[in-house]
Order: sequence, then C-alpha cells, then structure tokens
Amino acid sequence: MKVKVYSTEQCPYCHMAKDYLAAKGVPFDDINVGEDRDAANEMIEKSGQMGVPVLDIGGDIIVGFDVPRIDAALAKGTSAKPRKVKVDALKKIYDAIVIGGSAAGLTAAMYASRRNLKTLVIAKDVGGQISVIKSIENYPGFEQVQGSDLVKSMKAQAEKSGAEIVERDAVELNEAEGDGGQKLFVVKACGGDKCEEHLCKMVILAMGKTPRSLGVPGEEGMIGRGVSYCVTCDAPLFKGKDVAVVGGGNSAIDAALVLSPLARKVYIVHRRGEFRAFEHAIAAAKGRKNVEFVLDSLVTAVSGKKFVESISVENKKTGKKSELKVEGVFVEIGSDVNTKFVSHLVELDENGQVKTGKNGETSHAGIFAAGDVTDTPFKQIVVAAGDGCKAALSAYNHVHGFESRYMVDWSKQNSNK
Repeated sequence: MKVKVYSTEQCPYCHMAKDYLAAKGVPFDDINVGEDRDAANEMIEKSGQMGVPVLDIGGDIIVGFDVPRIDAALAKGTSAKPRKVKVDALKKIYDAIVIGGSAAGLTAAMYASRRNLKTLVIAKDVGGQISVIKSIENYPGFEQVQGSDLVKSMKAQAEKSGAEIVERDAVELNEAEGDGGQKLFVVKACGGDKCEEHLCKMVILAMGKTPRSLGVPGEEGMIGRGVSYCVTCDAPLFKGKDVAVVGGGNSAIDAALVLSPLARKVYIVHRRGEFRAFEHAIAAAKGRKNVEFVLDSLVTAVSGKKFVESISVENKKTGKKSELKVEGVFVEIGSDVNTKFVSHLVELDENGQVKTGKNGETSHAGIFAAGDVTDTPFKQIVVAAGDGCKAALSAYNHVHGFESRYMVDWSKQNSNK
C-alpha cells in the first residue's frame, strides 16, 4: 500500500505523523511541499487544503495528525488471516462474547442470554462512565437514579438471565477456525499479569466511548459533584447557577446553547482564539446575553469542598491568571474510542467509531456493535441500551440462520420459537 506524507520542515504535527508511521513500521514517501510547488498543488488538489500535514494512505486522504483515521486507513491495507486454534484446548465455545460492560453491553448480554445463547461479557470496568454519575434523570422508568445503582441492576439482570461476566481488558480480536473448519472468533482478554483466550461464534462490540478529561488538579474528585461530561444528562441540575463549558468544537457550543436558557451565566473557556464549531452555532452563542467567551485560555484547576466552587484559568497569550466562580464545569473536548484492536476486521468511520447498520450489524459477518462505540450520533444511556438489545437479537438471528424478523421478548422466550 502506497503511503505519502505531504509536510513542511517546520510543522510539528508533520513530524508527529511521520514518527507515528515509522513506529508502526509503515514505509512512506516524505514530500516537502514547502520546497516542491508541484507537490503542493497536488496536495491541494487531493485534499482541498492549504495546510499540512496531509496523508495519502492508499487513496484515503487524511488532513492533520488524526490517529483514528490513520489507523483505519492502514487497516484497509491489511488482511488478517484466520488463526487455527485447537477447540479442545479451550473450555468453552460461547455463542456470543460481548466486549464492554456498560448499558449497551449489559443489555446485549441480557437479551442474548434470554435467547438461550451462551454469553460471556468481557469488561475492563463494569459500568464505565455511568458508575460515576451521581444522578440520572432521563432514563425511562426512573425520575432519578444513581448511576452505580442503575449499573448494579443491569449487571444483576444480565447474570440472572445466564450471562457470565469477567472483569478483564479485551486486547485482541481475531478470526479463528475450529478443528472441523468451524468459523469462530477468538478474544484475548488480560487482567493483571494474566491473559486468557475465549472462543465464540459471534461478537458484540460495546466498548463505549471515554470522554477526554482536562487532566487538571481537582477534576477527578469533582466528577458528579459539578464536573460533567454530558450536558444532556446534567444541564437541568444547574438551573440559575453559573457554569463553565470547556472546549471549542460543536459539542462545546451546543452545550452552551443547551445551558444558556437554564443557567444564570455560561462561560465558554477555549484554548484558542477561534472556534472549530459551525458558524451558525457560534453566532447563536454570541447572541445569548448570558454567554461569555474566555478565549486563548486554559483551565488549570477545579476547586471546591463538597461540590465545585470555582475554576482557575490562565490566558496563554498574556500569562494572566484568574478565577471563575462557577458551580458546574462541562468538559466538551472530545472523546476517545478503543477500536484499534478491531480495526482489521470491521469498518470504522473517520472518528474511529464502528460503522453499523440499523440492527447493529457491522461490515464483518458475525460481528455486531452497539452503543457509544458506534457511529450513532446520539450518545445516551437509553440509546446505548436499545442498541444493545438490537445487536443481541440480530446476533441470535445470525447464529440460527434467520432473516431479520419481528421478535417478541418481554417474557421468557423459547430459543426455538
């Protein structure tokens, strides 16, 4: 696969991209567009950009040092061969392995088990981000529920339905072939200094998405006590209060627009002087009287006793330090998905999310996906749970060779029906 990197000598992101490719052992042509005008024109024609770096990976054009897109493009040029495994060497062949143990994964495990599929859940952290949410007010059936309580109920329900749950980190997923030529998948899961391999007929990817944190003093201790990563979940709790939104993309501006009618004051703290959000959204935020922009600035600390009371801010240009009295901090600086270990098997979008069909199917037969790890635009607990249900029922159809059809499951169902 041909790889080209259009760069300039002075660009730090160009060096980062080239170092990343080199570390992965990927050969590439380094094209200095600062010295080669024809190459610069070629780059502009390919990408529509007049900035570097631009990567051409087998015809996929990537602007900037975008690791998920680089990995996805590189994965297209690889073909993973099924591993031959000795089925007798492993204790079980599961019908389904669910990777991830939050709303999507636990719901998928429950539905798969209720369909009499032998199901294993592999999750590094059962509950994930839900576990640290102090108050959830938009999950159907509950006016208010603690995240840890909701996770506890979901886990118990999945186990009561027959699912096994192990708290390990899934690090590898490959195709496998049993002794009789049976097509299988093998999942390698590690915890501590021990790794195990598990065989299955189908896989449901439900690893979720991890919001990026600020990484500043006081942040972690105030999660659920004023620090939030979900404006849709928590905005109503801050009526009449002063809050800060940290970020400069569409999610940050959208968060400010959601908070503005509720909060007394909304600060938007952004490390740059310009935003990456859509112009119409920025204009809408500027039109709100209670929204104030704090630009070229970084949040350096979150302070408070029981709850958030203020944030420390430093202006990058002037070095001036200040304190904003706020009771809420909404961190909107993007999220990370851990899909690198499956990128050789399933198609990912430009953000590294798993592409899915309407019933949770992926580009690879036998692999399904649900929840925040997918390309659904709605990152909500109830959406993830619904996705998990669909993926599990689709997996059931797959293992039995059924076409997608109407399925009832509000009482115990016989798997042969």
